Amino acid sequence: MRSVLRITTVAILFLIFSLSAIAQHTHKGVCGTEDGAGMDRLIKNLAAIKEGIVHKRGAITYVPMKYVLVARTNGTGRVTEEAVLDMHCHLNEVYLPQDIQFYIKDGTFEHLDKDAVYDDHRATRNTWMNGLNDNKAVTTFIVKNVDLSGTAGDALAYYDGQKDWMVVQNDQVNKNSQTFPHELGHFFSLQHPHLGWGSAPFAPGEPGWPTAPAISPDGAITELADGSNCEDAADKLCDTPADYNGLYTNGCVYNNGAMDPNGQLIDPDETLIMSYFGDNCVDKFTDDQKEVIEADLASSDRNRLEKNWTPLATTVSNKVFPVYPPEDSPVAVSGGALTVDWANVTGATHYIFELATNAFFSSSEKWMVEGSSIDLTDLTNRKYYYRIRPFNAYNTCANVSSGMSFTINNNQATSTQEIDFVKNFSVFPNPVSRNGQIFISVNSKESFNGEISVLDFTGKTVYRANENFATGDNQIPVELNIDANGVYLMFIKSEAGILKQKFVVNK
Repeated sequence: MRSVLRITTVAILFLIFSLSAIAQHTHKGVCGTEDGAGMDRLIKNLAAIKEGIVHKRGAITYVPMKYVLVARTNGTGRVTEEAVLDMHCHLNEVYLPQDIQFYIKDGTFEHLDKDAVYDDHRATRNTWMNGLNDNKAVTTFIVKNVDLSGTAGDALAYYDGQKDWMVVQNDQVNKNSQTFPHELGHFFSLQHPHLGWGSAPFAPGEPGWPTAPAISPDGAITELADGSNCEDAADKLCDTPADYNGLYTNGCVYNNGAMDPNGQLIDPDETLIMSYFGDNCVDKFTDDQKEVIEADLASSDRNRLEKNWTPLATTVSNKVFPVYPPEDSPVAVSGGALTVDWANVTGATHYIFELATNAFFSSSEKWMVEGSSIDLTDLTNRKYYYRIRPFNAYNTCANVSSGMSFTINNNQATSTQEIDFVKNFSVFPNPVSRNGQIFISVNSKESFNGEISVLDFTGKTVYRANENFATGDNQIPVELNIDANGVYLMFIKSEAGILKQKFVVNK
């Protein structure tokens, strides 16, 4: 039996709410990580870099992620799996220059249906959340919002420095937001370039404007524009220019005129992922930040992570080919049950299968499956539409397929999926060698005529022949002319119905 997980489809329409319990200040729709979280690790990482004990890996390190998708007890309100796949794809694009790639541990998601966690996850940090934390992975909880109950903040995600896990708000889970790459920076001990200005961004109207005080409102040393105190101020990195927060309201170019304590204009880097500039502005880590990330990943604090995994496939094809039922074809079923087969997608280990009763997929049901088929039930006489998104634990970037369809018509007896009087149907040997011979074994209570066909993983017919099957045991040789390894489907079609069987060519 294939592993099948049913998914409920809902629209995500949450507003951005409040501040995290860990953060003690309000942000304008950005990071809820407490200023200074991971600072002890940052100091150790900088010392290791300075001592020369951190060496460039020269190869990609694969880091496991555990995604916990939180919903109400009745299963509603959960972020969609497709959105998580998009976010994971984007995360890998951002971290590829750092020779870090993330993979989904065990190749699947954790689903938690619990009102207590959904409504106020922070109250469950030591209970439900703690029980789901995976010490060998970067555990990431995806929740309705990341606010602290009873407050009015508007953080979007945060890194919990005490628990060493991540929390992300539903509406930040997509392929465009830089929120999650930013929070992973905190996981690797990076700080905000504007550290010290989280609670009171320096902007016109603030006390002392436009000259910043020597000590920031949160107690950190104010970084000077010339970088002369960069090792001691703010994020303690020297290639991240002075940044006093309050700058994200000015697009991607800061020109408000803030000055450092010496009266020099500051010129923050608007492209830094760890800054508070907009998603459309930020796209990079600096060289110093990359060194810190590398040092943190190599440190003993990160020995808990499983880092010896390698991907089975680095790409997943976007091509999905229906096998059964044939595209846009009528089919009769018994008891409303039908197995839908599609050709194995190159590189894919899992699929999200979406079924709808209209071509717009405005209302649908979804399942996550291992293997290239799914058993459907409760089908009625009508046209159904479906589409499929393939992925594997590492590569989640493939797009969903175009819509495909079939029509249930129980008045067409010639299209039944099975032949009732056939007791056994198999193919052997399985696996079989390329250009080898395979045998069809059929045990039938009645004689019948059938068309034998073999389809490859693209849905192309690579063999076709007609055969007479006698009552009793039949062993029919099939001479293959196949030059590619893969999964193939053998069909026997007759007026009484259709038989199908998968086999593997790999020798």
